[in-house]
Amino acid sequence: MAYTNEVIASARRALEEKRQAYENARESRTAEIYKVLPQVREMDQQMRTNMIRAVQQALAGGEAAIDRARMQNRTLEANREALIRATLGEAYLDQAPLCLHCGGAGYVGTQMCVCLEELCRQEQGKQLRRLAREGAFEEFDLSLFSDKVHPEFGLSPRSMMERLLKRAKSYAATFDSGSDSLLFTGDTGLGKTFLSACIAKAVAQRGFSVGYESAPHLLEKLQKAKFSDDPQDAKNAAFLAECDLLVIDDLGTEMVNQSTRSNLYVLVNDRLQGEKPTIISSNLRMQEFEQRYGRQVASRLLYAYTHYPFIGTDLRKGKI
Repeated sequence: MAYTNEVIASARRALEEKRQAYENARESRTAEIYKVLPQVREMDQQMRTNMIRAVQQALAGGEAAIDRARMQNRTLEANREALIRATLGEAYLDQAPLCLHCGGAGYVGTQMCVCLEELCRQEQGKQLRRLAREGAFEEFDLSLFSDKVHPEFGLSPRSMMERLLKRAKSYAATFDSGSDSLLFTGDTGLGKTFLSACIAKAVAQRGFSVGYESAPHLLEKLQKAKFSDDPQDAKNAAFLAECDLLVIDDLGTEMVNQSTRSNLYVLVNDRLQGEKPTIISSNLRMQEFEQRYGRQVASRLLYAYTHYPFIGTDLRKGKI
């Protein structure tokens, strides 16, 4: 899965901290063993000496020396383990590696190990927590919406938002590469940003890579990548195209010119063709998309995305 360099760097730092703590604990445990059982130090030294001599002999053509050294060391290892267990207990025996797959390196060959992937997911989740309150979906307070029937939609804002909340939860719980792209529209202060952030957080917690950007920042990153020699800028743009779920907040608040229209079209089109779901929230009316971004962008947003209108009055003075 795709993760930003920032997430990967944070995950690597977390893994290094784990590795350092593991090594510190191992060294402290070994020092205590040597203090109580100096013969264990002698056994460890003998095992190292056996292998060094065996390698030297093998290089000189005596390959059988490796097998003899391994047999000798297995005997020493068994005696060492029995002595430590009898004197100090199980807790002082050698622990399993930090990771059974990579030993704590974070990579198996050139592939990211599952241990580092898990740390990436955790780091990504930390970043997304700033986008949604700790309660996530549970903090979306339906009581703030009016129960008066809306003349255009034939049901109340509360009823509509109740349905939308249920669908958003289902979307996050069942998200995969085949999920729909979503378009949230409606006036400001109706919970579009909050609900899209809840989805982003829930999807990230399930192990998917998630990008979350305001439209101005996203288009700025895309524009910068086109003219920058910095490989980091190219990687930032690539992540926006490749992450499992991309959330674009407040589309319509950015400065629009031919370049931003082109960049948005390429991103939207590439993600649709690559079957990469996207969630876009906007205060724009449906007819305004074509006026602002042109027919190519508008047709994809209006016909390739599942549209959810948010209705009601500004709730920013409430909980959302």
